[in-house]
Amino acid sequence: MTTPLDPFTLAELEARTSEQRYSYLVEQVIASEQLWILTDNDGSVLLEEDGSGCVPVWPHKECAEENLNGDWADCKAVAIDKHRWQERWTPGLTEDGYLVAVFPDSEQECVVVTPAEFDDEIRVEE
Repeated sequence: MTTPLDPFTLAELEARTSEQRYSYLVEQVIASEQLWILTDNDGSVLLEEDGSGCVPVWPHKECAEENLNGDWADCKAVAIDKHRWQERWTPGLTEDGYLVAVFPDSEQECVVVTPAEFDDEIRVEE
């Protein structure tokens, strides 16, 4: 169980650049071995980037929950184990032609990568 983030930390993370949030998320996923998505009755929510569907991911439950508004108001934050992500989500997203939107801020600004690129970043050689 992780310690909840306080509002100051959430605001500080939100203020970082897309690239800084990307690096932070990668570090957190490697350390905690999980990441967070938002889901509704149809599955994971999607963002659109240049005509491609993107699954947004966050490093902490609180970061994901900051996005529970508008079209996503009725969604819930769900943790995904890193290994499950790599074994099931990476191939599934690749097959379906989706991208990964890494730690979008409140304006949905973020780094967008392929599932394979994201997988390479969070993989730890053992």
